[in-house]
Amino acid sequence: MNTYFNYLAVAALFTLTSCGGSDSFSGSVVDIELPDHEAKPTLVLHLIGKDTFFTPFADISRSIDEQNPEQITARLTLLRDNSEAASVDLITNVENSYDFSEPLPVEPATYTATMIVSGFETVTATQRMPSPPDINEVRFTKDGSVDALGFSQDEWEIEINDPAGEANYYLFRPLTISDAECPTDDFEDCTLRRSSDESINIAQSPDPLLQDIEGYGFVLNDERIDGQTYTVRISAEGQEAYHFLEVLTLTEDGYRYFLSKGAYDRSEGNPFAEPVNVHENVEAGYGIFLTSNRARFVRRRD
Repeated sequence: MNTYFNYLAVAALFTLTSCGGSDSFSGSVVDIELPDHEAKPTLVLHLIGKDTFFTPFADISRSIDEQNPEQITARLTLLRDNSEAASVDLITNVENSYDFSEPLPVEPATYTATMIVSGFETVTATQRMPSPPDINEVRFTKDGSVDALGFSQDEWEIEINDPAGEANYYLFRPLTISDAECPTDDFEDCTLRRSSDESINIAQSPDPLLQDIEGYGFVLNDERIDGQTYTVRISAEGQEAYHFLEVLTLTEDGYRYFLSKGAYDRSEGNPFAEPVNVHENVEAGYGIFLTSNRARFVRRRD
């Protein structure tokens, strides 16, 4: 929304300077009427197989000239194949974190998120949990690649089996971990609660099928590799003790969300960028509900 109005302001500036002669900045002031806004509940939630916790975010949408609304309580219910998986109270506009009674299953299932906020229509979203990634082998090579300027980077090679005859989507996320963050060899335990929105280390890939989602990793649509065994190459910069890689299977909603969110982030601060609509899938409200499965790999750099 801010990008859109920045664009209008710049367009108005060019119009005034081109038509107003030497005293163009003394022209008329143009009032731009803001569009009407209907407040609706907003839900952001990403469920990942094997996780023992989930971190939903709830809020109430507001127009560009509104202040933050008061915090209110929302009720979130999660169903897994019509059986209740969780039911919790959320406080809007703050980070919420809750534990499942047991790790979230990795098997495919249909998840439905329903959120009730007093005074608003009930919002819902549904996702089908994708199967975990089928990975043959993962290789990590210290100083195995170079960047565009000729500096050495470490390299990941991920050999993945893509199921035939179905649409599949993947997200690859390289990070680095210091000894302080991971003081033991129990990699799964020490990385369990790392945020899925954490910034990745500087990375690149020569693979033309991968799309770089700055700050999130690389996404892959299997349209060109359907049913094949395919090797993904990613080089990453980092001097920490450990390199950490996540490979996630996504739904189509997840793939479209990460693509559009990356485009939105790249347009920030650019008054000439076309406004980007981030993909959403929440009915009667705003936001995104995602499900994914992941595989994790950690390698010591030395």
